[in-house]
Amino acid sequence: MLNKNNQSKAVLHRWRTQGQDEPGILPRAYLNHDANNLGSDRYVEPGDYLRLVNMTLSYKVPKELCRKFKIRSLELAMTMRRIITFTQYTGQDPEISPDIDDPFWFGTDKARTPPPKEYTLSIAIGF
Repeated sequence: MLNKNNQSKAVLHRWRTQGQDEPGILPRAYLNHDANNLGSDRYVEPGDYLRLVNMTLSYKVPKELCRKFKIRSLELAMTMRRIITFTQYTGQDPEISPDIDDPFWFGTDKARTPPPKEYTLSIAIGF
């Protein structure tokens, strides 16, 4: 909440009035104030996850069927990358890259865009 850029929807549940005390409430929002950049363990949460990264399914067409099409061989394959991620992490992507320039902010979520899912279909024909 350092500026007017997009924020997490969690900031909608922040402190607004004197004496407001609710479970899980976020601190007061200060526009363009250094207090928004202070380190805190308030936002630390488990970042464990399980991600299916790479999977390939392939099928070799039987030789008898290939002969009907006057080809020697035919193989169909589909490769999928980053298909699904299991996590209870509330950020965009639980895979946090370390910031080598500042070791004190190791594991800080920079709200990077999650990696895209990729699908590749391939056909191998032998003549």
